[in-house]
This record gives sequence, structure tokens and C-alpha cells, in this order.
Amino acid sequence: TVVATDSYPVEPIVVDSIDLHSGQRVDVAVTMDGESDRAYWIGIRTRSRAGDRFGAAIIRYESNTVGEPSNVAFDALGQPAWDDYDFTRDQQNAFVGTTNPPGNDLVAQRFLMLHTQERFDTDNGVRFNGPADADVSDMQSMIGAEGSGERPEDHCDSNDDALKLRWAMNRATFAMPNTPSLLHNVFRTESFEEYAAANPFSYMKIEKNKVYDIVLQNYPACNGVCETHPIHLHGHSMWELGFFQGEWTGSQAQIDALCTENCPVRDTTFLIADATSIDPRQGCGYTVVRFVADSPGVWPIHCHQSWHFVIGKMGIMYYDAAEIELPLNMSDLTMCGEVTVADIYEKYNACNCSSDGTGDSADGVRALGTGAALWCLIVTA
Repeated sequence: TVVATDSYPVEPIVVDSIDLHSGQRVDVAVTMDGESDRAYWIGIRTRSRAGDRFGAAIIRYESNTVGEPSNVAFDALGQPAWDDYDFTRDQQNAFVGTTNPPGNDLVAQRFLMLHTQERFDTDNGVRFNGPADADVSDMQSMIGAEGSGERPEDHCDSNDDALKLRWAMNRATFAMPNTPSLLHNVFRTESFEEYAAANPFSYMKIEKNKVYDIVLQNYPACNGVCETHPIHLHGHSMWELGFFQGEWTGSQAQIDALCTENCPVRDTTFLIADATSIDPRQGCGYTVVRFVADSPGVWPIHCHQSWHFVIGKMGIMYYDAAEIELPLNMSDLTMCGEVTVADIYEKYNACNCSSDGTGDSADGVRALGTGAALWCLIVTA
């Protein structure tokens, strides 16, 4: 019996098996009412990919006298077929939460996030493959018109390995900046806003206490396979409004189909494929989530499969710098990239903040500039 998803309660639901993706958790209550002289298998198998990878453990009653369970019993666990996407979608849509999301009329903005695999000329700084007239608020404009040569599948030729295979969000494969985004936003705000404006398909600005939707759109990879992807938004929890087949258009029918009452809450959701192979290429399943912007900062949203995240499947949701509180103790700060002691001094003086509660920020900044070595990890992909 599943009683919680990602630590948020749901109405108890009895299942024979549960689909989980990277980063997700469930709380499960098991009634131990089997024959007490036996042992039982508990197994896990990969799904949505054909390779049969599995793990297993044995649950044994103290009074067990039979010994190990048979392999026949393990084979009879009855888990769904690896490509039974209907099972996954139906199960996720069956969860009933205990809270209601804010209503559709309160949604300030609906962000679209198209997930693709493409090849990019990253050696020459090319990080965006979308059409010139792509609009981040229009899914079909980001995908591109049929026959235009600008769709994701039109960017799958390696050109003799000159182009790098990458995952992308909104046709943009993310480039890790030299200056961490939180420090950049807080201490060099004007520069950060200019950078975000120049990368509108990767950086999305939100306002404190407003309500937002995110539409996560699946799309076939370069080999034509529609995969499943776990998506994690840092700093926030999300109501899952539903898992659907096909391609998001923003029609009233699609909006009317969204969950409005007792929707499950998670911090990691996932995209579910319509089918293994999609021909002709088109959107192959979408997920819609809703959240309240109640955690000012600069937060990544990314695929929770590590390799996909490392090679570009990521975006940034950020608040205005004025909404982000400065730490009282400046020793908690790490200078990195373009941020300097002067930037930090200027910011703390402007807000009359103090690192020690005395109102004197200058000593704290001097200590920051002359203290122990400060390290910065810069990741590139």
C-alpha cells in the first residue's frame, strides 16, 4: 500500500508493483499476512528499456522452515512488461494527494520545457538549435515546422563527429557558467540579468508567491526512441496535474484535463513515453506540474539521470535579486568566477547588513577577502 510520494502523503493505494524513477521515493506499508513458514521474493527491474536488469532480496519470516524461495516464484512476480507505458501513466495518474493546488485562474505563467536529444557545434559555441523565430511560450514554434530542416531530428547527423550529441531543454543544451548563478544574480545583478536575457530558453524568471505551471514535453531521441526522464526542480515541491499522451498545444481541452483537486505532490516528477518508437517524429507524451514560488534563490530544473544532466538537459528558474536574502554570516560565502570582494562589500553596505550583528559589514568583507583559500568548481559539458 503506497501512502506517500516523495514524503508527501497520498490516499492509500494498493499496488502489486510501483514505478519509480531516479530521485523519486515512496512510502509503502506492507501487511505481513503470508504463510509464515515461507520466504518471499521482493524484486526490482528496469523498465522503458529492453535490457533486462534486475535486483532481488528475500523477505523471510522468523518461523520459515522451507528455506529459499524458488526462481520460479521470482519469475512469477508479475511485473509489467518493459514497454508497458500505459501501466506507468495510469499508475501515476491514479495517485490522489491530500491538498489542492491553486486554481487555474491564479497561474501567473505557464512555462514550456521541450526535452530533446540533438547534436550541437559546441566547439564553436553553438548551444541552441531551434528556429530563429522560436518562442519559448509556443511549443510548436520550438519544435519547428515539418520540412523546415530545423526540427530536432534534423540535427542528429554527427558531421563526421564534428557535432556533439547532447540533451537539451527548449532546444538549448545548457552551458555551466564560470560564475555560479546564485552569486552572479545576488552580487552582480545587472550582469546576470543581461546573461539571462541572452539565454531565454534556459533562464526563466519567477516572482515570489506567484503560481506557475511547467509543461514538460517529451520528444524522440536521435535514434527515434521516446525515453522516460525524471525531472527535478530544486528548492520547491510540485503538484502533479497529470501525465498525458501526445503533444502539448495549450488547447482548452488540455487545460480542462488538468488535476484541480487532491493532486499528488512530489519534488521529482517524470516524463512518460507514448511508445518506444515514434514515426513520424512528434511530441510523445507530456507532464504538467504546478508550484508556488515560495523559495527565493536561483534553482536548477534538470533531468535526474546524471549523464543527461551533465550533457545539457537543464534550465534555471530564478528570482529577482531583491527577493533573495543575504546570509548574515559572510564567512558562509564563497567567491567564485567574476564575483569579487568589492562586489560583496558594495551589496552589504547597500543593505546595511552585518555579518556579526553589529552593523559593521566592512570587517566581515575584509575577513572574507583575506581568509583561507576559497575554492570554486566549474563544470563544463
